[in-house]
Amino acid sequence: IPEWAFCWCRNLKSITIPASVERIQDCAFINCQSLTDIRISGNNFIVKDNAIYTADETTLVAYPTASGSVEIPETVKTIRAGAFAGSLVESITIPATVTAIESEAFSQCELLYSISIPETVTSIGNYAFDNCRNLQTVEILAKVSVLPQNMFSWCEKLTSVTIPATVTSIEWGVFDGCSSLS
Repeated sequence: IPEWAFCWCRNLKSITIPASVERIQDCAFINCQSLTDIRISGNNFIVKDNAIYTADETTLVAYPTASGSVEIPETVKTIRAGAFAGSLVESITIPATVTAIESEAFSQCELLYSISIPETVTSIGNYAFDNCRNLQTVEILAKVSVLPQNMFSWCEKLTSVTIPATVTSIEWGVFDGCSSLS
């Protein structure tokens, strides 16, 4: 399934992914909040609680219908690009097993209000939390050296960010449009 294949298909309710699909590219299901019936054939992916994982459950590929409070399973090591993008998630628990949060993983999660990034995370992608308009507090415990491009851009209600001492570079646009930061 190519990148952005079903992006903004807000009325998409059901999908069957055949066994022939070996890869679901980044951001394939951004803003698909109505996608409540996901069926998968074959052994490449599994669905649990309407979230798509790789068969070994180490990568959370997509969770377009995430809402309320979500706990990511401890089997997950990578949160793929666009996995939660555009969902209605309000709070999220990221376990200490996660080492990578890819680009746009939580982009446009307009109801997300708080996030804590565990110290095990060593890689965060560009635009990871951009346009999370209700995001207020961020605790970065991760041992990252770079806050990537537009990481929190347009998080208008962001008032508090804890940045670890390991950060040596803040790329352009990280806090662009964060009008509540002082």
